[in-house]
Amino acid sequence: MNAVKSVRGFTGGAYAGVIARYNENKNHYHDALCTVGGAEPQVKAVVADEKFHILDRQANKLYKPTKHFLSQLASKTKWGSFTLNKLYASNNVKHQTILKDLVDISFQEDFGKEMLFRFNDQDDSCRAFLSDRYAVIDNNWVLDQTKQFLPQECGQAVACDKSGDDYINFSVVLPASLRSDDDSDYGGLIKIKNSEIGTHRLDISAGVFRTICSNGMIGWVRHDDVSVVHRGKVDLGHLATQIQSCIAKHIQSIPVMIDKLLGTKKMIFGEGASMTPLFASVAQTYKFSKAEIDAAQNGWDIERHETPFYAKTLFGMVNSLTRGSQKLGESSWEKLNEVGGALASYSESEFIGLRNKANALTTKDVHSILGKELMFA
Repeated sequence: MNAVKSVRGFTGGAYAGVIARYNENKNHYHDALCTVGGAEPQVKAVVADEKFHILDRQANKLYKPTKHFLSQLASKTKWGSFTLNKLYASNNVKHQTILKDLVDISFQEDFGKEMLFRFNDQDDSCRAFLSDRYAVIDNNWVLDQTKQFLPQECGQAVACDKSGDDYINFSVVLPASLRSDDDSDYGGLIKIKNSEIGTHRLDISAGVFRTICSNGMIGWVRHDDVSVVHRGKVDLGHLATQIQSCIAKHIQSIPVMIDKLLGTKKMIFGEGASMTPLFASVAQTYKFSKAEIDAAQNGWDIERHETPFYAKTLFGMVNSLTRGSQKLGESSWEKLNEVGGALASYSESEFIGLRNKANALTTKDVHSILGKELMFA
């Protein structure tokens, strides 16, 4: 049987630290709200020093576009992010002029409308441009609301912080929910995500925290989530009430989520069965990339050595995905955690269906999905 790796008295990062890091970044930010197409616009695209810039007349300063700015421009012009990034990286002044002209032409459809430009004075970048249809929900407002409604014990329980300069994306463990099983301690967590520039929607979801590997598996109770696209008008008073209700429901649902995960220990694929077609079936169903498949195999190698008793169970597969995700980029990390969460909520009949689907795959199918060199013992 597997040894219990207990960390009772878990202490994570400080919630105040997340707020402090955001506020440190915020000190370097400023906004410029301007009317598109005015005679003397406060903000305009220019080519200066043979490079494309955004000029803020009031600040009397030139700003370089971020990758997100170019991504927004690509979406608006239908040119493609790769092309625009390649143009910007070029030393050819004609390519820089193309970018300037694209801004001028694409903004013509917004003539007379207000456009919000968000700048970073620390690295002299233009973070984003946002139309009057974009609903700004500031990160500090989200941080204040979630801190207010989370239990006080969460103040030192930040388990994973993947926040960037322009967005927050972190998980908070609920210490009171921790409980031991034969391989590890388990508990609930709340994940909080938001962006001020359009890279992420506001999302508050729940998952399970496994102390043996610091996994957070998100996406089990989507019907109780707060998930708000930054579009149109947002009633912050109503949204605050939604956040409070969402967190309360998630806290109540955590014991059921933990029970579901631990129940997958009894969903056995077979002592002598190869896990390869099962991983192939999951990879095919959820359209894993090569990097995601490699990560799943790395997670499987760790999981089968640390918890061999459960290696050939649905539990082992779930934790292989979430372990493997930890060294991936943000989008793949979230994807594998959400797939792990989906699998961990399987009923017995769904598990049998997964096993039957895997058994129906031919060797050729498996090699096509995973690659011939990848095998799960």
